[in-house]
Amino acid sequence: MIVYEDAKRRNSWASAPNIRRYDYVFNGKIRINIRQRKYFRDTEKNKVETRLGEILIEMWEESELIRVEREAREEADRKRKEEERQREERRNRYNQEVERTIALGNEALDFEKACRIRAYIRVVETACNQDGLDEETVAWIDWAEKKADWFDPTVARDDELFGAREHGENEDQKALKKRWGYW
Repeated sequence: MIVYEDAKRRNSWASAPNIRRYDYVFNGKIRINIRQRKYFRDTEKNKVETRLGEILIEMWEESELIRVEREAREEADRKRKEEERQREERRNRYNQEVERTIALGNEALDFEKACRIRAYIRVVETACNQDGLDEETVAWIDWAEKKADWFDPTVARDDELFGAREHGENEDQKALKKRWGYW
């Protein structure tokens, strides 16, 4: 510190020494702290060695307090995780129910479309029965019935060109689109 003070007085460069704020000097006395609550130290009348039984009892009591706090923390953590798991399970069940309900509505739309096609086929058959069915009309009726079966989720027939219909998907995903070739 004296060298540092001299260097500062002469206006020369010097780094400040790293001196601890408190310097505990060894005095031959011992002090045992137990979690900021209680401490045991050497005094003029008593030495720590004479109070070892009290120290052990105090340490055991403190360890019991720590154990109880830890168990309470673990129990709270376990309850929190269980509640989180139940919320996640409820959310998954709700999402599943939403998906199933949407799919049901989409299947009902497909069924309604199949019923309309079949009703149209019956009207065409009755109209043509009066005039007589020709081969082209019979082929068209057969083709239309296959398409109605393809639309109907209860039949779920595979089409040779379109494949299996995903009845649970929404109308935009099931919409038939023309394919164009690119060069």
